[in-house]
Amino acid sequence: EILKVDMATHKVTWTHKASWAAPLSTCTDEDHVYFFNGKKIIALGKQAGDEKWRSPDLPVMKNMQSFYGPSVVTAKNRVFYTGGENYKGHVGSLGKLISINAKNGSILWESESPPSGYKSPESLFVIEGMVWQNDNTGRVDGGDGTPSTGITTGKGLEMGKDQISFDSPDNAYWFHHRCYPAKATEDYLLLSRTGIEMVNIHTKKWSLHHWVRGACLYGIMPANGLVYAPPHPCACYIGAKLNGFSALSAYDESHPIWSKTKEENRKTIGASKGSSYVASKLSDEWPIYRHDNKRSGSTKSELGPITKEAWRVKLKGELTPPVVAMNKIVVAEKNLCAVTALDATTGKQQWRFLAGGRIDSSPTLYKNRCYFGSTDGFVYCLNLMTGDLVWKYQAAPSLARHMHFEHLESTHPLHGSILVRDDKVYAVAGRSMFVDGGMTFLILNAETGEKIKEIAMTDKVPGTNEELQLQHEVLSMPQALNDLLSCDGQQIHMRKQDFDLEGNRLSLKNGSKVYAKHAGKAAMNIPFEVYKDQQGMGAHIISGTGYLDDSWWHRTYWSYGKNYTSGYNGYYQAGKNAPSGRIMSFDQDGVYAFGRMNQYYRWSKVYEYYLFQRGYDNVEKWGVRVPILVRSMFLSKDKIVVLGPEELLNQKKAEKILSTDHTIKYRGCM
Repeated sequence: EILKVDMATHKVTWTHKASWAAPLSTCTDEDHVYFFNGKKIIALGKQAGDEKWRSPDLPVMKNMQSFYGPSVVTAKNRVFYTGGENYKGHVGSLGKLISINAKNGSILWESESPPSGYKSPESLFVIEGMVWQNDNTGRVDGGDGTPSTGITTGKGLEMGKDQISFDSPDNAYWFHHRCYPAKATEDYLLLSRTGIEMVNIHTKKWSLHHWVRGACLYGIMPANGLVYAPPHPCACYIGAKLNGFSALSAYDESHPIWSKTKEENRKTIGASKGSSYVASKLSDEWPIYRHDNKRSGSTKSELGPITKEAWRVKLKGELTPPVVAMNKIVVAEKNLCAVTALDATTGKQQWRFLAGGRIDSSPTLYKNRCYFGSTDGFVYCLNLMTGDLVWKYQAAPSLARHMHFEHLESTHPLHGSILVRDDKVYAVAGRSMFVDGGMTFLILNAETGEKIKEIAMTDKVPGTNEELQLQHEVLSMPQALNDLLSCDGQQIHMRKQDFDLEGNRLSLKNGSKVYAKHAGKAAMNIPFEVYKDQQGMGAHIISGTGYLDDSWWHRTYWSYGKNYTSGYNGYYQAGKNAPSGRIMSFDQDGVYAFGRMNQYYRWSKVYEYYLFQRGYDNVEKWGVRVPILVRSMFLSKDKIVVLGPEELLNQKKAEKILSTDHTIKYRGCM
């Protein structure tokens, strides 16, 4: 049914019972309401809802799929329609754009409609007296992944002839549009070949933002002077593109984010002078998230028998994994912005400290001090014995705040678990190199809090004015999002980005600038030789979505290696060439992990999980199925301990059903 509702009284003023109305096809002008019924455009009178006319039969996608709907737009006494009649998977529809007389339903003109969108309705806009479209999906003539032309056209409303036509820059897109239709404003077409491309229809200039995209099917929404980008399940550019629901604005020089805090105002000295600044002599401590700076998740101490519970303490809210040093257990209550210390022997609370923001991961205990970062943009140093503040340093360049997942946070937050090495604190402030001025790599004196070094990591290639986003190789980009740091003694690592011990970025890992416009299908099959080199210096635990992602999304996992790539044909490459799993620990003998069987690191519908050990050469030493879904694990000298809920899925049975029941169909999405 199609209803008209009075906005003042909220009462239904008329109802029209239609046999069917295609999704997204309803639109209106001063006189009529229009919709597509599967064959024709039907016009209803706006006042009474009575049928006024029906168009001739129109071409439409055969067996219309759930991701599609015809595009119907009305303007200037005309109704414009595209129906996807020649649609082919992955390459779109090279069909017809049809203009219909809004007074009587007769056909005024027809022209070619270029393929646009991807597994989504086609893009169709009327702006300033022209019909705008863009050729942005793989060509129908061949269907081999050859990229689209990228040409934007503006057709006259009267005759449907091209009045404006211009090409896209070479570096503007992948081989097809993201999986949703484009959007538009009075001045811009907002395409998504790679991320969000703002095409100025007046100047014909493209502004590229490869690091942000919208949700599948829906896409983005320009409104209120902002661009809203919803969450998405895309594995392309996984180390660079924004996550979550983001609202983005244009650059505004008056925004508080550009009001930099003076250096002399960034450090605060606390009331505590601190206990003696000496290392603990105990050997069986666990002072940092995942035990050590390598984040190995293992200890050389023997665990011994676990016989009974010694004590139990109830704390509030979601907790970080505990860390242990100097007979103290320290844990952060994440959303309560609190750090609590307990006596390791009795469980009795020793002290509790409130920070100015959330603490998303475990503090770091070092030389009688407790260090952590917070989403308020500060690095904190506490006296481990008393919980009093020794010093705190504003790592964020300014005191600007915004909302983040329902919390007021700094525009440049820090992860809780910061790195401390050789009396130096290493931390990164910021979310992305592409927003809010980028991120900051900071080195502080661990005892005094004095700044040793600060390096800006912006949207430019280090040492140049070249755009970082243009280093992409079809589906991969350099690392641009924050994560916990790790250190192997020679290098510092942030996901796939390596640094020297002075905080300077080393290889960006992507830089050959393989753009799909010229490379075509060959670009989609670029050799992944670089991802086979996963051993030796620089190998570390690495994940496309970082240490703290607990979603267990099928396109991401942990690997012990040097690099990973993105995209539908790349996300599983690291898993084929390096020890990989959902969670892992490692020692001198190799990597212990819980993850999918190696043969399923491909475009697969099956993910059979097991517990295993592999050497650093990725050769398996042993593997065993366990009756739990492992969510936590650690390795001691004599044991590997795993914890998790009961595994409710019989994996072997599920695999057998999938392989024998041909009524179960699997559809993938790039």
